[in-house]
Amino acid sequence: MRKLLSGYISTWKKSFTLRGRASRAEYWTFILINLIVPSIFFLLILLVMIVIIYILTLGISAGADMGVGAGVAMAITGSIYILDEYIITPLSGLFSILITITSLTLTIRRLHDSNKSAWFLLYFLIPVVGVFIVLIALWFLPSTPKENRFGVLHNQ
Repeated sequence: MRKLLSGYISTWKKSFTLRGRASRAEYWTFILINLIVPSIFFLLILLVMIVIIYILTLGISAGADMGVGAGVAMAITGSIYILDEYIITPLSGLFSILITITSLTLTIRRLHDSNKSAWFLLYFLIPVVGVFIVLIALWFLPSTPKENRFGVLHNQ
């Protein structure tokens, strides 16, 4: 777990570094953590919203007097709206920009690891087939075992 986390942090530290190499392990660690962690946050937010909706519908079905539970639910909903509008949305926008830059530089370093230049990404321009060519290179091509034109292999 410690190795996994240190690899992830190492990738963030190299966010603006195009030189060097990134192993398959470093690449997959970053990709998987950035898929799993936001998914967990999304599920937690979804769960909170379901509970709030349940409390609100419970209060509304009880009659005209919505009760304390529904009032609390509305207060929470209002707070979540303010939190989302002024804090979560700007921070998620900033995070999206940073993760895009970091993913791009990581992808370039991963290509370097299999002795391919960043120009290899131009295969993305070939409809349908190009995407598969690049993804196969990123996901499956092994590291060049010794030093290549992009540097030495770093053991992750």
